[in-house]
Amino acid sequence: MKKSNWLVFALLLVLVSALSLTVFADGTLTTGTATEPLNVKKGTVTSNVSAFGHSFSGMQPEEALEFVSEKYNALLSAELRAKSADEDAEWSSTLAELGVTFDEDSVRKGIQESVLTGNLLKRYKLAKDRENEPYSFGLGAKYNEEYILETVGTVVQEWNRDPVESTVKVVNGELNVVVGQNGHEYKYEDGVKEFIDALKDETITDEGVDLSLEYTTVEALLSPERVAGFSILGSCTTAYDRPSTQILANRENNLVVSTNNMSGRIFAPDEIVSALDLYGSVTSAGGYLPAGTYVGGNVMDQVGGGICQTTSTMYNAVLMAELEVVFRKSHSSVILYLDPSQDAMVYAAGGSDFKFKNTTSDYIIIDASVDKAKHEISVYIIGHEDRPATHTVRYESEILEYVIPPLNNVVNDTDLVVGWSDKKFIDPPDLHALPAVKSRLWKITTDNGVETRSVVGNRTDSYKAMNGTLYVAPDVQGELYRNGVVALGIKTYFINDAHTSVAANPTLWEPEQRAAFNTEMKAKMDEKGYTWQGDGDEYIRYCYYEGKWQWLTIMHNSLVPVTPDPTDAPDPTEPGGTDAPSEAPSTDPAGDNSGNQG
Repeated sequence: MKKSNWLVFALLLVLVSALSLTVFADGTLTTGTATEPLNVKKGTVTSNVSAFGHSFSGMQPEEALEFVSEKYNALLSAELRAKSADEDAEWSSTLAELGVTFDEDSVRKGIQESVLTGNLLKRYKLAKDRENEPYSFGLGAKYNEEYILETVGTVVQEWNRDPVESTVKVVNGELNVVVGQNGHEYKYEDGVKEFIDALKDETITDEGVDLSLEYTTVEALLSPERVAGFSILGSCTTAYDRPSTQILANRENNLVVSTNNMSGRIFAPDEIVSALDLYGSVTSAGGYLPAGTYVGGNVMDQVGGGICQTTSTMYNAVLMAELEVVFRKSHSSVILYLDPSQDAMVYAAGGSDFKFKNTTSDYIIIDASVDKAKHEISVYIIGHEDRPATHTVRYESEILEYVIPPLNNVVNDTDLVVGWSDKKFIDPPDLHALPAVKSRLWKITTDNGVETRSVVGNRTDSYKAMNGTLYVAPDVQGELYRNGVVALGIKTYFINDAHTSVAANPTLWEPEQRAAFNTEMKAKMDEKGYTWQGDGDEYIRYCYYEGKWQWLTIMHNSLVPVTPDPTDAPDPTEPGGTDAPSEAPSTDPAGDNSGNQG
């Protein structure tokens, strides 16, 4: 044996002796100080090489690599699962579909670097290296947390359900309630965080994860119990002209659109209600059409014409409910479907609005509808009745001043009787004339039999005159401008469904004449099927004929007519002008009621 070979052999003997090595038949090796054997078997993976809690010691490399592939494939096929509370809906997605990946390459490389090859000394050295610096691989999960959160949210949010509010409508004077249902909402963010933590902490398994969802009930505002205690707090119905022309058909359309938009709206206590907000966009795109509108003392066709009737009808419903009126303007001229001072106008183009406040203790609902068969519009305020059962309220319009306008044409109509006329048809229809009027509205409440009277808003309203054709009954001819003024009654009847005024002069009568007229009027109304309303001892307010309210006002003897300039606009700072609003519409630079979509 060569000297050099003997030297190497001698050194190995010394090393083995020093380490007290024991090599077993299975290829494991122990030292005198080792607590567990080291694997030095040629062609296998050495000791202290592991991944996700599994040791590869003693495994063939191919076997170890196959195990790794199977493990990662199982994890990528594992599912993140979610299920709705009622189990009607469920969803799942694999980790691979969620974009999760694992660092399999590092594990495979570590295994390949730990295969025992060469002589015993080389294999021993590799085993000792792994003992000193073990290869312990984690899952090495990589993911986009934002993408996972968005993916889960897209699915789970579709399971949310908004509450369905109970619908309350008035049908034949009675409340018709369709009970709604509560909604629900899922919160998924915390559940996704738990899933991400499982990836970070490497506690994820091939069994997948059930996503934790937080289920919250979203209660409807109008629960069945709440709605059961609701009643009609205030209501009003007004009539409109039969849509015999395109413009009148447009006006009816605008009434329908406005009432449809506002019907069913719910308002909380202390919430302020805006008419313009209720009506939506008063434009052609919003479904509104051109119809008659008061503009500067004239009638012009503008988009949305007629919605002032919706507003005025709602105003009277609000008055009957005794809610707080926040902002209101009267029309520039009197309207014919309600008495003076019972109207309210809006003008979308000028920003003039009608607003009121829910001053009840509970939510209120607005119900509104148009009856095309009767040519009527109705508005109801529905809510919890806070007023005592012994409390009642009613309103009376009082005309303080009036004057006949300068007339374009006066027709002495021998077919007319003072205060009375059957329906006439004249072609073409003429624009009606309207008097200049100053008026106020009285609120009369009764509590336990005690009556209290107050002026609504502590104000008066001024209306401009409107020129037109006045049809005069024969027994007032010659008295029309007696001494420059006249005590006048206004009778509205219909000429091709256009309003026309008829002048009467009952204030020149003695009390016996007036009483005889009232008696005769009532007899004729009974004969023709009219519906009598108002106080016959003092004056006739209006009557109902052929599906239309027709306004008939016989003035009190005590009234003293005046002669204001009919071209003067009401001063908004004076009691006879517009309301002194709690908030002035900044978009109404005119500050008056010259534009009205009535």
